[in-house]
Amino acid sequence: MNRYRGYVLFLAAVLVYGIAAMIQRVPGYMDAEYYYTSGVAFTSTGQYVEPYLWNYLNNPDTIESPANSYWMPAATLLTALSSWLFHTSSFGIVRLIFLLIAAFIPPLTASLAYTVDEKAMENQRHRRAWMAGLLAVFPGYYLTLLTLPETFGLYMVFGTLFLMLGNRTGLLNIRSTEKIKYCQKHLAGFGMLGVLAGLMHLSRADGLIWLAAGFGLWLMINNRQWKDGNLQTGGMVAAGGLLVCGYLAVMGWWLGRNFLTFGSFLPPGGSLTIWLTEYDQTFAYPARSVLNFTNWWAGGIWAALMVRLQALWMNLKNLLGVQGLVFWLPLAAVGGWKLRRHNIVRAGFIMWLTTLAVMTLVFPFSGARGGYLHSSAALQPLVWVLAVIGFEESIRFFSQKRGWDASQSFRVLGSGLILITVFATGFIYYLRVIGPNPAEPLWEQDRRVYQRMDATLSQWHIGMDTPVMINEPPGFFAATGRKAIVIPYGDTDTLIQVACRYGARDILVDRDLPKGLMELFSQPGTQNGLELRFDGGDFLYYFVRDCP
Repeated sequence: MNRYRGYVLFLAAVLVYGIAAMIQRVPGYMDAEYYYTSGVAFTSTGQYVEPYLWNYLNNPDTIESPANSYWMPAATLLTALSSWLFHTSSFGIVRLIFLLIAAFIPPLTASLAYTVDEKAMENQRHRRAWMAGLLAVFPGYYLTLLTLPETFGLYMVFGTLFLMLGNRTGLLNIRSTEKIKYCQKHLAGFGMLGVLAGLMHLSRADGLIWLAAGFGLWLMINNRQWKDGNLQTGGMVAAGGLLVCGYLAVMGWWLGRNFLTFGSFLPPGGSLTIWLTEYDQTFAYPARSVLNFTNWWAGGIWAALMVRLQALWMNLKNLLGVQGLVFWLPLAAVGGWKLRRHNIVRAGFIMWLTTLAVMTLVFPFSGARGGYLHSSAALQPLVWVLAVIGFEESIRFFSQKRGWDASQSFRVLGSGLILITVFATGFIYYLRVIGPNPAEPLWEQDRRVYQRMDATLSQWHIGMDTPVMINEPPGFFAATGRKAIVIPYGDTDTLIQVACRYGARDILVDRDLPKGLMELFSQPGTQNGLELRFDGGDFLYYFVRDCP
């Protein structure tokens, strides 16, 4: 693919994403709020801690607990780097580094489209590259996400590079009829795949899937050599060692930090979410008394099965509506079938199935609530590429059936579909970010509520250093600068116990409460050791009168 096309797509992405970013003046939802606030706090204080508690999985002793004990640190560290470079905590400035990363996605997508079918004619490959790159410039639902301190852009870049590198170095080219020998290119490829797997794991916990993919390739090559009677022991050890070394070159320091902080290479609380029977248990206190195999098993196999079927349904809806933008997914299926024997397509399909299985069977709650969408972003550029190829194949089929001019049909209908994609992207963005009242953007709705809560606390002379309890501490801290802890899963006794332990006796509740606490909002009033101080309509302010 020529550089001119790459430059044009990069600049187009900067323009489109930049305009979208200017309208999104706040992080907007919890993940982005977390990465933003934890990164800025790291730069401003020099301490790698969270200025709030948003879960109790690791049973922290204080509010300021070690940062990234649940989510991985890449987005936090990039936010901190941007804040340090520009000497600011401004949200609009610190996310510039994420916009820059996202702007590489369209050129990478175009390069993938140019690479994925080497047998196609040159003009055909160039045409596919342009169209696939434009789909990445106008990415539908993802436009609201690529402009934020988040992992979507990182995963799209690293996942695409993983597939392209595996293909370029020949590691994906496993044929049952040919003998395979390790060469310098193969060894270097394993080292670079290890680095990319490390970067993906540093971005998200499910990045381990990509390290497993690297080991899968290593095992396939060694198995093929063994069947051929040509097992290269030295090459086998070198390739596996380079894969591990590449991974540890990125992840080693983080694993060491976790071991020194928690006594284990991975934070001990993260694995507890395997035993969730409902999402709100993510905020259980104490977590281990709720999240364990005994309680999970007591919930019943049928309940566990239904949860996973619901997660599968939600994940497949995200595949259709978000990844495929409804009308592109059938075309992507056609393109995938056309190139079903291509190394990148086969590898991509295996990785998609693996991601779907993990986010449906192992982590159904987090998967259905965005985990699958985050993880599958690594394969989104491949979806765009296959959609373009499927569109081309469909045009060729109907041209033969109806006597159309294939080239003209591709230009006319292709331009029409790109325009539809542009309008769909704009429409989705408008609904999610601006909403019915441009004067009060929907994206900033939570911030406006948080600021009203902050004003209420100030009226009651609650100091900025006094921690409060709220449903979403990262968003509240981003809007007000106040320390906070999350409302726990449980009843009012649990609520009071947690409030007293962490010194957060001022409690702000809204309608989004665990089921054991719903009466606090639906039937407001002084009750069970809680004094109702203020009714703000869409939020209530309670105070813990006495601690046990």
